[in-house]
Amino acid sequence: MELVSRSGAMMAERSESITVARTLDEVEALRPAWQELSFDRVDADLDFYLSVIAARPHAVRPHVVVLRAGGGVEAMAVARVEDIPLTSSIGYRPVYRPTVRSITLVHGGVAGAGSARTAGALVSALRGALAQGEADVLLLPALRAGLPVHGAAATQPAGLLRERSGANVHWRLRLPSSLDEFLRTKPGKSRERIRRTAKRLRKDHGDGLSVEILREPADAERLFRDLDRVAAKTYQRGLGVSFGDTREHRALTTLGLERGWFRAYVLYLDGEPIAFWPGYAYGGTFFTGTPGYDPEFSRYRVGEYLQTEMIEDLCHDDTIEYVDYGFGDAEYKQRFGDESWEEADILLFAPTFKGARVRATRAGVDSSVRLAKRVLGGERSLRVKKAWRKRLESRDASR
Repeated sequence: MELVSRSGAMMAERSESITVARTLDEVEALRPAWQELSFDRVDADLDFYLSVIAARPHAVRPHVVVLRAGGGVEAMAVARVEDIPLTSSIGYRPVYRPTVRSITLVHGGVAGAGSARTAGALVSALRGALAQGEADVLLLPALRAGLPVHGAAATQPAGLLRERSGANVHWRLRLPSSLDEFLRTKPGKSRERIRRTAKRLRKDHGDGLSVEILREPADAERLFRDLDRVAAKTYQRGLGVSFGDTREHRALTTLGLERGWFRAYVLYLDGEPIAFWPGYAYGGTFFTGTPGYDPEFSRYRVGEYLQTEMIEDLCHDDTIEYVDYGFGDAEYKQRFGDESWEEADILLFAPTFKGARVRATRAGVDSSVRLAKRVLGGERSLRVKKAWRKRLESRDASR
């Protein structure tokens, strides 16, 4: 492992050092310390992390920053080096898409950084790799506002080499003891709509409806077949974010099934899948993936119907305390979640010609998007975005 820094009176007094694991063998040697630290998300689980690097075509190598103190590991930042398209979009249309080498922090990939000192040391080490020419950008996704890592990233480096996304709201649900208790917490109109749409679906298709939970290794082939059949009809497939039968999804889902993490709630009508909600149960939380439903049944709100079935099942699972709805402030997350916080993506650019050029071009695109939104206004912007989704759904359904 390569020594990156050992400086400062405080670090010297406490015998602190920072190293970076850049090879699979160096990462594997960290397994005992890794298991002692507390990572909240499956993304930062060591075996999941290694599976991503092995299966993702554009992944180059690991990049794990380790802060040691007093002979032990105090904190860690788990990232990977990858060659990715850094996309700037207007609506759903990409308008600037340079390929860059990125040091990408995995979601939930920081542990032990409970102070400004430790967070600052980890972010400085990650940023130092940019100065050494190891990458063009440092991507720090979904950093929770108010936490030390967010504070450290938001102040390093100078503004011209830093880009911060607008604040996003992240929603989760603290699971009650039952679905009835959950529904009692919702406003009357929302509660009535959930019950009314469920009643209409059961009235029209009740005999043919069934919900199954695919969570065993033996379910793998059926899971990929049925989820991919529904996902192919969704607008998310057009955006490239839906569940699919890819090498990476196979590797991660298979691992998740073997470890008891992954499960998919699937709604069937006469044996045919029409909606699904996938996710990973990890550390007391069920982290939902990208759901999907057949647009033909949109008037029945089959996604919402299946979500309530999922919540009812999770209410009775003693190992799960929360449902985490992931990134983005979709309307259904606001209605079903009851806890939220702000978070933001932060991009740091290398102090190189390429880094500065990419940053300047992205800034120009962002200015155009903000201007377009002001001209259209909030309601018209939402209508345009909705029409774009409908177009993607229609295009994918016709394939």
